[in-house]
Amino acid sequence: MKLYYSPGACSLSPHIALHEAGLAHELVRVDLKAKKTENGDDYTKINPKGQVPALQLDSGELVTEGPVIVQMIADKAAGKNLAPAAGSSERYKLQEWLNFITTELHKNFSPLFQPVIPDEVKNFFRDRIKGKFKYADSQLGQEYLMGKQFSVADGYLYVMLRWAERTGMDLSEFKNLMAFKDRRRAAEGQGRARYGSAGAEGGVSRTCPGRAAASFMPLRRAGTATNAGFATAPALQRTASRRAPRCAASGARLGS
Repeated sequence: MKLYYSPGACSLSPHIALHEAGLAHELVRVDLKAKKTENGDDYTKINPKGQVPALQLDSGELVTEGPVIVQMIADKAAGKNLAPAAGSSERYKLQEWLNFITTELHKNFSPLFQPVIPDEVKNFFRDRIKGKFKYADSQLGQEYLMGKQFSVADGYLYVMLRWAERTGMDLSEFKNLMAFKDRRRAAEGQGRARYGSAGAEGGVSRTCPGRAAASFMPLRRAGTATNAGFATAPALQRTASRRAPRCAASGARLGS
């Protein structure tokens, strides 16, 4: 599979899902402003929407829209329990969370990344976002959104929390959310998965099935990017594939 991404964008969510699922994948960076891939290809010919993420399957089929992509990834690695079984009441609950995150959190961040929008307007959206985080905080009675099992919705929520941090939003009053974020960062120290900003998705890299997820770079506060047409981060991460170890079974490089 091939994931088209842009540093700092919401494409980090399916990237997290791919690593959690242990599925082999290739990363292709996209310049959202120029609509070009890192190889110079016209991205609009690959994905007419011109946005990320986009996941190209081994069959050549292209799947777009983050909430759909992460569910597909979860279904391809059912044994990892990243999503409840299709058709179950729990699966509908997962879809409810994915829709909440994409519409109530993700899209409300858009003005915060637009330099032409006045501060008073941005403050309005900051307050709105905090209200949505307040709801998420009230629902995090257990470790994760769906209980004690990490799901693809948690990966998406984690990306939103990193955006909040990157934009200087103080969420310290939301104790459950802060504990949730700390648990994900604790996983970094255990080597289970290391999630940086989407700038850490960098270069053309692969991960190997069954192998612990590759480490990611730390969060960058500066820079902006999402699939809503924001400018890409000014400091892009180094290309990891040149110096990452290869997976002996497939020859694929591990991410940085």
